Amino acid sequence: MQTSSTRPLLVVLLLTWSACASAYSAPLEPSEPTGPLAPRPHTAGELRDALQVGTTMRFKVESPSEVNEEHWFVSAADATGCITNKVYDEAGALVEDLGADTASWDELRDHASFPATMTQRSDSHVETPAGSFDTWLYVVTGQGPEGKPMASRFEFAKNLPGPHLSMSVESQGQLVVRMTLIARSDGNSSYRLPLPLPN
Repeated sequence: MQTSSTRPLLVVLLLTWSACASAYSAPLEPSEPTGPLAPRPHTAGELRDALQVGTTMRFKVESPSEVNEEHWFVSAADATGCITNKVYDEAGALVEDLGADTASWDELRDHASFPATMTQRSDSHVETPAGSFDTWLYVVTGQGPEGKPMASRFEFAKNLPGPHLSMSVESQGQLVVRMTLIARSDGNSSYRLPLPLPN
């Protein structure tokens, strides 16, 4: 995702996921929201079953100042999930090795927790470089830094449990950050992986 200067500990995800949502969206999706929550896209069991050891995911991350790629790799998937994350620039050079983050499946599920009063969820469809998906669209609105209105959009695949397929954050109509799935390979079976992942 972003380099360390702009990257948060994503809601993890994954979902801010394993360490990946965007710092920009943090004011709209606290890690421990209070009050009623919008329905989550997937259960802990669905995430555990879908994110097998060896699953790889590539995301394009865009901000007004830079474009990077994040490469996630599931290195453990037993009682907990462990995802490693590396950031590359547009030329393919390693920018930062963010290491590994380990969390329980309940914690990973909860990365997609959004306050019901701030969230609209609807059926949607999205086209990404990784494929075409029927999704649940979450639109989370609220106030960001300095009280400015902010809106975050998350698209979660109905039939592919895991991190969001796409995520964007806007403030006063201006893009702050956008994250899009480029490719995903699920363990031993490939799901539209158009380019090899670097070591």
